[in-house]
Amino acid sequence: MADSAKGAKPGIWNSLEICKLMVAAATPILCVLLGGLLWLTQRDIVQHWERDQQEKFRFADAKIKESDKIRDFRLALYREAAPLLNEIVSYHFYVGRWKERSPADIIDKKRQLDTLLYSNRPLFSAEFVGLYHNFMRQAFRGAREFHGESRLRTPCAERHRRPIVGLLYGRGYAQRPLHSIHRPPGASFRGAPAAVSESL
Repeated sequence: MADSAKGAKPGIWNSLEICKLMVAAATPILCVLLGGLLWLTQRDIVQHWERDQQEKFRFADAKIKESDKIRDFRLALYREAAPLLNEIVSYHFYVGRWKERSPADIIDKKRQLDTLLYSNRPLFSAEFVGLYHNFMRQAFRGAREFHGESRLRTPCAERHRRPIVGLLYGRGYAQRPLHSIHRPPGASFRGAPAAVSESL
């Protein structure tokens, strides 16, 4: 029995040593596996963040380019619209080259402005459109019917008092029907063109 007991001790000791060796060997392997898993997860998170940042940068860059194009287009429209606005205001306030313009000329410039606005209306803000309509309501009386004609809100009698008008248009003043003494421009009309230009 003593011999069998002595023979059993080395067997138990060998099993414990094997377990210790297996745990000792498994620990670094598990650490490597866990470290690799964490690294892969972190790499995926970083790559996902980088893709999001690149997408945001591309979107922001596209928005900037779009804004630049709209700004350049609005600037081109402003260069075209500003002289027309100036002609209308000059005619109403008897300044600049108003003597060289007939009522028909001014109404034609209104039509050109309307064409510019309504052809490109999606590019303008609601505030600008409102200011533009306010300006036109104060400068012109609408036709009110499809075969009618817009009228200038400026009295023709005032223009007949100026000698140069008689020389330009004659005593009969053939363009008189295009004038209207119905509700001339109000006091706020002076600030309307500037508000339209600033909003554009």
